[in-house]
Amino acid sequence: MNQNVVKTETAKTTTFLEREALAQLHKVLYEFDEPFYKEHVQNPGSMLGLFCNGGTMANVSAMWVARNHQLGPRLDDDGNKIFDGVEFTGIPKALRYYGYDGAIVIGSDLMHYSMNKAADVLGCGLQALVKIPVDTNYRVDLDMMEERILEAKRKRECVVAIVGICGTTETGAIDPLQDMANLAAKYNIHFHVDAAWGGPCMFFFVDIYLFTQFVFHFFNLQLISFVQKKSTQKKVSSLLPTDLNAGVSSKLIL
Repeated sequence: MNQNVVKTETAKTTTFLEREALAQLHKVLYEFDEPFYKEHVQNPGSMLGLFCNGGTMANVSAMWVARNHQLGPRLDDDGNKIFDGVEFTGIPKALRYYGYDGAIVIGSDLMHYSMNKAADVLGCGLQALVKIPVDTNYRVDLDMMEERILEAKRKRECVVAIVGICGTTETGAIDPLQDMANLAAKYNIHFHVDAAWGGPCMFFFVDIYLFTQFVFHFFNLQLISFVQKKSTQKKVSSLLPTDLNAGVSSKLIL
């Protein structure tokens, strides 16, 4: 009956359906070509997204991906693994290997409180969450953000991720996501967009029925959508950054 959906072995039908649903949502947002989806949709080694039960789990998962991305495994010229990555070694050894003295996450003063939980759970510590002041429109100050990135380089701190907000909880403000994406690409930093409030607006920019909008909002699911770095196609909706070189994740409520 596939009643236990915690792993593929006991939920082969629902796992298949979940991956298909995630792929369809991924395609709506990013519009990659068909060969990409044929390769990745049901490939156990690929992951196009993750359904979560709430905002905290979604942001923690996204920061987990970002941490593993920035401090991941390293191969030599022959393809042999010379470092296992933070997932296996833990943060202290990973930071030492890459020559860092610490790790931080940078976002605005209006980041959701679940980001504090993420910094704590992933071993970075609450002090590692760097909150940049916002302007009069409640959007993060990009100049101050770049200054803090440069300061991190001088201090040998690993910037695990830059966090952009697509609809803050308090004001509904949207950070300058495209400019933040450019900043992330410039310094090769993972870019995460917390789109719990503003994310569903993306569906109004594509050919999808209003009824589907209602169903998505009714079920109130959390989705983290990941962009595959190795894909050469970079076509996304107008609310998402177009430069994906540094790695991108986004969180939205469906």
